[in-house]
Amino acid sequence: VSTQSTWGHLLSVYFFFGMLQHLACFVVAIVVLQSNAVNWQGNWAYSCDFRGGDLSSVQVAGNKCGPTCQSTNGCTHFTWTVFKAGTCWMKSGAVSKNDAFDINDGSVICGVLDSAPAPAPSNGINWQGNWANNCDFSGNDLTSAQVPASQCGPKCDSTNGCTHFTWTDFNGGTCWMKSGQVSKDNARATSAGLCGLGSNSGSSGGSSGGSSGGSGGNSAALGVNYDAMHNTEYPLNGGNANGLPSAMDKDFQQISRYYKYARTFYSNFYGFPVTQYAAKYGVKLYLGVYMTDESWYKSQVDSAVEAVKNYPNTIEAILVGNENLRPNGPYSADQIIARINGIKQAVKSATGRDVPVGTVQRISEWVNDGIRGETAKLAAAADILGVNIYPFFGNYDPNRPTDSLNAQWNLMISRYGGAKVRLTETGHPTGGGNSPSGVASSLDASIRYYNAVKNWKPQQANGPMFWFAMYDRQPADNSLGNGVEKNFGIFRYDRSQKSSQFP
Repeated sequence: VSTQSTWGHLLSVYFFFGMLQHLACFVVAIVVLQSNAVNWQGNWAYSCDFRGGDLSSVQVAGNKCGPTCQSTNGCTHFTWTVFKAGTCWMKSGAVSKNDAFDINDGSVICGVLDSAPAPAPSNGINWQGNWANNCDFSGNDLTSAQVPASQCGPKCDSTNGCTHFTWTDFNGGTCWMKSGQVSKDNARATSAGLCGLGSNSGSSGGSSGGSSGGSGGNSAALGVNYDAMHNTEYPLNGGNANGLPSAMDKDFQQISRYYKYARTFYSNFYGFPVTQYAAKYGVKLYLGVYMTDESWYKSQVDSAVEAVKNYPNTIEAILVGNENLRPNGPYSADQIIARINGIKQAVKSATGRDVPVGTVQRISEWVNDGIRGETAKLAAAADILGVNIYPFFGNYDPNRPTDSLNAQWNLMISRYGGAKVRLTETGHPTGGGNSPSGVASSLDASIRYYNAVKNWKPQQANGPMFWFAMYDRQPADNSLGNGVEKNFGIFRYDRSQKSSQFP
């Protein structure tokens, strides 16, 4: 799209579509993304969008979006929607028409400038067969060994379960062997080290090709959210917490019977680090760092760094901040980004490793057009985009238990792609009343939703997803009121099982 006249004939079309309004509260909407090919009209098309790359936005008529992008420094492509009577979302970076995807909404257009640079292949990584310099694969650590770089590939090939690897100069040279399905598309560029695919990867290096639209991907491993506050040894109002280490040990012994992955909200509880108990029982962690402006935040970061240093095969990722992005939370994207970068630097300095660091926010923040600039910045800076989705609080149909979850997941994937996104919370309370939207809580309903989630096959799932939660809150904990918020656990606060069918 290179001339003003190219856009002139669209004016009458946009006048009609300009009468429409995006729904701001789309968490309860049932949106089904379709896999139809984009029907390009030269360098623009209806019903399409591009993931990420948001540069800036401006309220203009539809026929002005292309020229506005052309006159904006750094803009290479764009999307126009009827949000706020017409918004042009300008985007930056290398792009091609193949990066656009159909959204089944004829009120939206997207386009590419003639001057837009084409994307580099394989995430900008210069592959030499099945290995490359200056790259890494996030997560899925299996084991590690001190070997020269030239021996990392053979070491992976001779190690049961190893499918890919990363080598860094940590401790004089460490081969980080990794497991699971992988392709070259999953690698990310770094400033040092090397990475590669083992002979057991089953990949020739192309895209893993997840299904588009609805479900139809692979079932993701189901993990569980963990918080030590359920224990009566946890002093809710300050005091002696010396019983917590023993309690956390018992917790992870029980967790390990059912789950390979857990996500925590803190890296330590009352100063007692959580990672050693997960490592003892072979549970891999998406380790939380609680974000606060109080002085004890430093101990949260220090415990996370020590966890990576002492238990490198346990920490899959570090997540800082949970449901705390403005306008519904206290922090801006820049403030969360500063914490992400601070943790990355601290881990790198202490261990030589590039561990994925991300954040967790609600679906209602991640896909809110009103703060799209903020979420775009945050998504670009984070290695993991944790998203919390609760159909229970929206338009939940117990006869089609994953429909709402699937629609909201697809909305997230359509905006950010699948590589970084993880479902960090979903659940259904076993009691405590109804949701504000009138959905009833019960043990039977929770079990039904749990089983549906366990068998759900989301598109582009690239890591575990997490059920909320392992345990109910303890009876004396009234910080969340006495309703459903205390009753999301699979197990009661005292570790007793609610049903032999659960989990």
